Amino acid sequence: MGAATIIQRLADNALSGPHANVGFQLAFDAHLSGALDEAVVGYRGVVADVPAHVDAWANLSIALQALGRAEEAAAAGRRALALRPDMAELYVNLVAALKSLGKLGEALDALERAIALQPGSALISAMCCAPPAPRRRRSTPMNMPPCLRPAISPPILTKAWR
Repeated sequence: MGAATIIQRLADNALSGPHANVGFQLAFDAHLSGALDEAVVGYRGVVADVPAHVDAWANLSIALQALGRAEEAAAAGRRALALRPDMAELYVNLVAALKSLGKLGEALDALERAIALQPGSALISAMCCAPPAPRRRRSTPMNMPPCLRPAISPPILTKAWR
């Protein structure tokens, strides 16, 4: 199924309410296929109809970040966190957007929150390479954990409706 078909199905079927999971799946499929603009449209449709759809907010944030729209990505990531502040993965995803915006202090705070929620998590360790450095001089790149240095942490796509 092509990206244009996904967009057309979303528009034609007004996938909402009990059909939000179908809309989410279409957006997720578009996302995985690299059709990020279409994925953004799909995820936005899902959250418009089901504002509490954490995974749609999370994946919207990731798609926006991949499109270079870091400010929107951070906003969507924060919406996801408002719904599920206990999900470490959401904080890890927010780190990438904040880092792109040059908000390294906020990114470090988000990373520390993720680690606090899942200390010793192999997933967070794999994403971020190391625990945060001591908070001596936070604005200095050398004092930042490796995931806040030049390369952006890879996002964590979420598939299941929670």
